[in-house]
Amino acid sequence: MAPQRCERSYFDVLPNELLNVIKGNIHKKDLRMHVCFYKSSSRALYGRDDFRKKLCWLNGLGLMPGEIYYCVSWRLIAFECIEEDGFCDHPKCGGRRLEQNGACMDQ
Repeated sequence: MAPQRCERSYFDVLPNELLNVIKGNIHKKDLRMHVCFYKSSSRALYGRDDFRKKLCWLNGLGLMPGEIYYCVSWRLIAFECIEEDGFCDHPKCGGRRLEQNGACMDQ
């Protein structure tokens, strides 16, 4: 399933410069916030998949056995992760698990 973006939002009345400032203030490892921010605006602020690849790696998300890094969509990986488990309250999944993964990646 392809990630859907809103057709129109309050962010659409803001200039690109301000949206880039907002994006720049989102922590580099906050996968949930980046996905939600991406979906909240009809403008493309994230460009190529390199940003999402790094974001996924910082959150401990990688490839399945047999997958080749240049053949996968890191955008879809990020979106599926957040849509499926990103807001689960269980301590072993959701946002807490992403934080744990990120802390392990820092070591």
